[in-house]
Amino acid sequence: MGVEQALAVAHGENVQGWIVKIKGALTESSSGMMEFWMLRDKTGLQPVELFLGVLLGQEYWRIGQNGFYETLWIEMKGQKKGRGERTG
Repeated sequence: MGVEQALAVAHGENVQGWIVKIKGALTESSSGMMEFWMLRDKTGLQPVELFLGVLLGQEYWRIGQNGFYETLWIEMKGQKKGRGERTG
């Protein structure tokens, strides 16, 4: 399945609902940030729904990964210094 096909499927789904769930879970977090699998557990979304929701809702959060094999994290924009902030 190509990117265009994946986006077409996503547009036929409840993407806004996924984004609302992700935003709610991140807002409830004391740091405004969660790792991908923790966010999946908190939202109850399927991995593909969470992944597409995270990608399509980037106006609300930042996505990061500290190393190639490290866990993906999602952080609400406007939060104070967190895992995704560079220092120095």
